[in-house]
Amino acid sequence: MPVPSKADNNVPFTGTRPRYSIVNTTATWCYHHMDAGYALSGDAPRTLTVNEAHIDPVVVGGKAEYKLLTKGGLFTIQANAKRTLIVDAVDNPSGATLQLIDRHDSAHVRTAPATVPFKVSAMEVIKASGGATGSYIGILYRIDGEEIW
Repeated sequence: MPVPSKADNNVPFTGTRPRYSIVNTTATWCYHHMDAGYALSGDAPRTLTVNEAHIDPVVVGGKAEYKLLTKGGLFTIQANAKRTLIVDAVDNPSGATLQLIDRHDSAHVRTAPATVPFKVSAMEVIKASGGATGSYIGILYRIDGEEIW
């Protein structure tokens, strides 16, 4: 069940760790930094010692960073379980493949547009995979402020 937004339109940043409320109608960066020897897998972020359910990003200055990941690249932003997101920028130096996947039907996949900004429909997740080992991907996104729910 999606977690509702608070009065200020902030929504929990991660579904299992709702204390982070940094996705808003203003753009926020989220980075997945892979550990040496690991490429973006398109999975939820995890490290060698912390699994997907317990990993926390380092949140500083409105930017969230997952570091030393052995799996990563799946951006399951709780906000867009109900709301469309707008991706304003993508920092993808290693050329990872970016796809948009339906939360309930993983067979429904579309390639992310090559230019920004672009919209991520409600109930879609962003999946990045491939690229160089030890690299990263960053997504600058925000809640579509024109929608009402």
